[in-house]
Amino acid sequence: MQVASDNDVPPEVFWSTAALSRLAFLDGVYHRDTAESTRQKADEEFEAVHLALYPYKTLRNAIAPVSRLPPEILARIFFLVTLEDKPQKRRPGWVRLTWVCCHWRTIALECAALWCRIDFQFGKKWADEFLARAKSSPITFMHHFSTHSFYGLPDYNTLILQHLSHTKEIELRSYQDYSPHDFFAGLSTPAPLLEKISFVLDRRVTFPAQVFNNSAPRLRHIKLRNVAGFPWAPPYFLTNLVSFSFEVTPDSNTGRDPAPTLDIVLAFLGQSPALQVLSLVGSIPPSPPDAATGPVTLPHLAKLTLGGVLPHMLRMMKYLAFPPSATVELALAHSGPDGDDAFASVFTALSSHLGGRPPPECHVEFLCDDRREAEYVHGEFHIRMRRFAGDTLLDTPALIMSFNTDWNRTEQNDLMQKFFQSLPPELCMVRQLAMKTELHAERREPALMSTGDWVHMVHNRQDVREIYAEMDIGATVCAASGMYNINESNPQEDYRDPMLAEDFSPDSDRVFLLPKLQALILYEVDFDEIHHLQEENVPLSTLFSSCLKARKAKGCPLDSLELKECMSASWDWLDNLAGIVRSVERKDYDPQSREGDGDESGSDVDEDEDEGEV
Repeated sequence: MQVASDNDVPPEVFWSTAALSRLAFLDGVYHRDTAESTRQKADEEFEAVHLALYPYKTLRNAIAPVSRLPPEILARIFFLVTLEDKPQKRRPGWVRLTWVCCHWRTIALECAALWCRIDFQFGKKWADEFLARAKSSPITFMHHFSTHSFYGLPDYNTLILQHLSHTKEIELRSYQDYSPHDFFAGLSTPAPLLEKISFVLDRRVTFPAQVFNNSAPRLRHIKLRNVAGFPWAPPYFLTNLVSFSFEVTPDSNTGRDPAPTLDIVLAFLGQSPALQVLSLVGSIPPSPPDAATGPVTLPHLAKLTLGGVLPHMLRMMKYLAFPPSATVELALAHSGPDGDDAFASVFTALSSHLGGRPPPECHVEFLCDDRREAEYVHGEFHIRMRRFAGDTLLDTPALIMSFNTDWNRTEQNDLMQKFFQSLPPELCMVRQLAMKTELHAERREPALMSTGDWVHMVHNRQDVREIYAEMDIGATVCAASGMYNINESNPQEDYRDPMLAEDFSPDSDRVFLLPKLQALILYEVDFDEIHHLQEENVPLSTLFSSCLKARKAKGCPLDSLELKECMSASWDWLDNLAGIVRSVERKDYDPQSREGDGDESGSDVDEDEDEGEV
């Protein structure tokens, strides 16, 4: 008689028989006094069953379509995932790939390139494990620390220095008063594989006399902030750079290193003709170069960023030759009216760079964010210009310029007027103008800008198409929308609003302010605000409606009006504007519902039930 082998028995019969035999082991074990030990025995049996299933799961995963990929292809896919799904605190990111199956885990552990990016925010144990798995592959170290993460810093710094011989990138950021002096002092050994360093510090540190022992042949990307002792002068070992950023903040330290001369800086830049990104902020030499010094040609430069005192920046640009397609970004230091000619000087220096037909489009933004004293505010002024390629507007800006300063209202308005006066329409078209303020309502007295200030600022701009204005500046823009342009041949002629006068005629040859304005976006404007006009006190809503009617009658109607968080604007008033402005839109955080329209969120929903669901 032939005995059937286990292979001939159906799997459900085999495993049920085996399970029953193990269950017999537990028969009679249960008793009230032994419940805990019985539960423990059952858990052990349960764990054993799971362990017995592992080979079957491995076999099944091995024949899955994704497992048929060659290991090197799967490892490449894993590497691409590491670029997109980086680990974060309480979120393992791409490391979850190692938890999918044994096959994936084996491939991931054997691919050293996956473990080369080491972020110290996860602790030293994490860093040690990554280093062990990375083996001798080029390493990228990242550490962003503050006063809350000083613990363990010496260990981290020592770890970087120990592996400097096969380090590819180092990114170090300090947002507080800690300065890793010991770490920088240790950067005196060769770094043959180093390609990129980024040291952004709040407090000044100093490179050793011979940083990297003058040997970093692959270093192409350098970003330094408040790092002294940089090797500007020969012997040059930092050559053929692709990006170079050097910043010094005024409050980084009471003592300052002797600044290199412009000749030395230009000679250093001349060693990197392939430079694509150059940034010098607070570090431009103040003195002119020798007479024999010629310009440095950077034929591949895509972006030039300069920050500091305007004459120093203009002198620096004079000695740099770069393509007209490059973006120039200027951060101007300005502390009062002594910089009145700043804009004119910049536009004159960059006239050839900005030139073209049609001229570049310009977006201007003014932000007033805090009142420092009774009469002073902190203001930021940003200009962004984009060129045309034929009839296509390019995304890459030709010029980015900013002011950041404290000023009183008179200085602010004078400066903005000088900007528009220094920018001739043939050089650039101001398409968008944004006027922003973050001052609290109770701190906006007096208004930042009067209607007269606004008219004098924009009266010569025939090209503005869109305006964004906030709070009291938005109210000023509305009140001035019906004013005439200033008559250049007769500046004394009254330009004030004639909208409510009985003798207003659409046939008048006078031109309204901003005649090509198409879109107006207003944020938190109070339309109940009272304005004094022709011996009458009228709310802003009435005045603005009258202005818009007159503009339409004159042939320069507003195409689009968008109100954001303008709670005082009633629906009836907006309905009346519908026939004056082609498109009126109201965007409120909690929009008022029209009477009789019902609750748009659905009145049939039980409020308590809906709240519980959320």
